[in-house]
Amino acid sequence: MAKVLESLIAKGRRARRPAEQKEVAFGLADLSTHEELLERMIQKGGTKSLLMLLTKSSDTDAQRFSAMAMGNAASAPFNRTRIATEGAVQVLVDFMKEEDNDIVARQYCCMALGNLAAEPENHMEIVKSGGIEALLTVLRTDDIEGGRYAAFGLSNLAANANFREKIVEEGAVPSLISLACGEDINAQRQALAALRGLCISPEFRAVTVREGVMDPLVLMSRIEDDEILREVAAAINCLSSVDENKIEVCERAICTIIGLMLSGDLIIERHAVCACANLMENPELHARLVEERGIAPLVALAANEDPNSRGEACRCLANLSVNPDMHQIIIKEGVLGSLVLSLQAKELNNQRFSALCLANLATTVAAQVKIIQAGAVRPLIALGLNANLQIESRC
Repeated sequence: MAKVLESLIAKGRRARRPAEQKEVAFGLADLSTHEELLERMIQKGGTKSLLMLLTKSSDTDAQRFSAMAMGNAASAPFNRTRIATEGAVQVLVDFMKEEDNDIVARQYCCMALGNLAAEPENHMEIVKSGGIEALLTVLRTDDIEGGRYAAFGLSNLAANANFREKIVEEGAVPSLISLACGEDINAQRQALAALRGLCISPEFRAVTVREGVMDPLVLMSRIEDDEILREVAAAINCLSSVDENKIEVCERAICTIIGLMLSGDLIIERHAVCACANLMENPELHARLVEERGIAPLVALAANEDPNSRGEACRCLANLSVNPDMHQIIIKEGVLGSLVLSLQAKELNNQRFSALCLANLATTVAAQVKIIQAGAVRPLIALGLNANLQIESRC
């Protein structure tokens, strides 16, 4: 196959007739599916041949096959920098921007550019060449596959903190949300990945919620796929950390969050209970959690074997216990037993937040008696006498 590869690369630079260009492009696309040939393809000058076929051929299939081959070649990490230095970025960007070009070929150009964007060294060149605008041009078409590949490219660029602001300023958020509201699972996943990448920067979390990101998150939470539900729970967790978002997230997704807390998947539950703890930092939202019967799952998670879920559940309960109106409600749900168990856990957050919750509950005489009856005194004394613990737990 190596000789065939060299021959096709040479022909790709010389072919002038559309039928011949199509044949060569098809051959290179076929060989690009063989991982062992990808490095050699680029080393032998494949980039130049593929770019010529993409831009010089009038045959639609030749354009599609050459773009596909470029995308496959760029999927190999060892090729990405070289392909970019050989002039591929600007050619791909220009082809994607031209709305009269074949949409399938533009799809594959998006895939190629997205793969090149997986290499951080290429980010500056992609952005300077107009890559963000080109990706958004394809994202805004009605083509789902093109949108998926465009979102993939944007998610890779969003991993770079230097370019998140530009992506947001160019209007990517509403387009990504629209894609995430569709019915194609793969497109939804890529759109959500891009949105999560942007929301790594706290300043863009409020913008994303204002633009309507809760709609696709609630819709995607109905999909019975743990991988997607993990992404959804992580996104809600991230968005709920911003004070400006708390009321909107709670009103739109508190039932979803409670459902995710009961999913049975460790990662999903961990993100969901953390989101709940974030929301309950706002006392105005306490009643909503009670209305939706969210206390019982919290109490159960406070006795969970997973220390992270248990710690976040205790943090949520501690936030609730700041509100005197919540004391009898959470005590009736059996919270004291879970708190006593968490007091004796090895993890600092479990100890800290369970002790804080008990301290808040103990401000009323009725609760004091129940705390003593639950057996909290000895574990509290043990924590207070342990000089090795941080002061927050001992207090």
